[in-house]
Amino acid sequence: MGMMPGVPYEDGTIKIARDELVVIYSDGVTEADNELEDMFGEERLQKLIAKHHKKSASELVAVIYDAVKEHEGSTDRDDDITIVVIKAV
Repeated sequence: MGMMPGVPYEDGTIKIARDELVVIYSDGVTEADNELEDMFGEERLQKLIAKHHKKSASELVAVIYDAVKEHEGSTDRDDDITIVVIKAV
């Protein structure tokens, strides 16, 4: 989740309704691979979020993190994992 020099960025505002989520994550989440070099991937992440979307923001962060760790198994992590969940209450 870094800013890179020379890359144009835009700012903006969004409104989220009650119980809607914003999930921000680094590529260390979706690119986490296991012993078979199978990446965690966006589809798996989307399904996980859909299944657990009623949990609190902190609980959802824990669910995602635990799922990535379980997916990795005993492989060494190549990248950091950053997960931010914002939930309107």
